[in-house]
Amino acid sequence: MTHGKFLKYLTEQCLYLDARIKGDKFHAIYPLMYTHAIISGTVGNEFFFDDRWCYHTYTDAKKALDAWDGTGEPKGWTGTHPAAAA
Repeated sequence: MTHGKFLKYLTEQCLYLDARIKGDKFHAIYPLMYTHAIISGTVGNEFFFDDRWCYHTYTDAKKALDAWDGTGEPKGWTGTHPAAAA
């Protein structure tokens, strides 16, 4: 699947917000019931994302996603970090 088709899949089928691709990774905002999360995964993997960082609001997540270059972790996340607990 091309990057363009995968980006379309993320936004139209998964309903992720502000999806973007950097190299072989995708990053997007994932709306949850009470929070929003930045998620990161491998382009082409339609079933899983690799990591998630939770934020209290969409605005907080968007600000962190816009400032993040895709390396390390985005700043300002709160709550649990599932990959860190594994």
